[in-house]
Amino acid sequence: MRHPLSTAAALAALATGLLAGCDGTGDDPQDTPTTLHPTSSPAGPGEEPTEPTEPSEEPTDGSGQVPQNVQAAIDDLAQRLGVPAADIQAGGLEPVTWSDGSLGCPSPGQSYPQVLTDGYRLMLTADGQEYAYHAGEDGELFYCEEPTDPVTPDTESS
Repeated sequence: MRHPLSTAAALAALATGLLAGCDGTGDDPQDTPTTLHPTSSPAGPGEEPTEPTEPSEEPTDGSGQVPQNVQAAIDDLAQRLGVPAADIQAGGLEPVTWSDGSLGCPSPGQSYPQVLTDGYRLMLTADGQEYAYHAGEDGELFYCEEPTDPVTPDTESS
């Protein structure tokens, strides 16, 4: 399942990784891939990476900045709705467990791995309406038009 936002986020992560490896020292760039993390931001040259934070009402990366993947989701929804990004409010980015590989966003006629899958959920609000963005462990958020709820501790044990 490929979502447009996933591709955009992957390209942004690649660009960040390439820029972070260009420190001008002449050494070979690191071969470590760059991955977006839901509640942290990539470190720039000479910066320490930020530690993940707990979900909050206003998702930030500890420096007061909205994480790159959350901002990408806000920008995506603004484009979908034709409204300014400033008109969209982001709830907390919460870690969840999805009931299967659909990440809470099954497409009719598709089959998915039937295994509990860790991921994230972000709820955005615009003009009083809520919109769901889901992610797997990699934190790449995508819009989900018909979301299903993650499993709860009660349903996990049954």
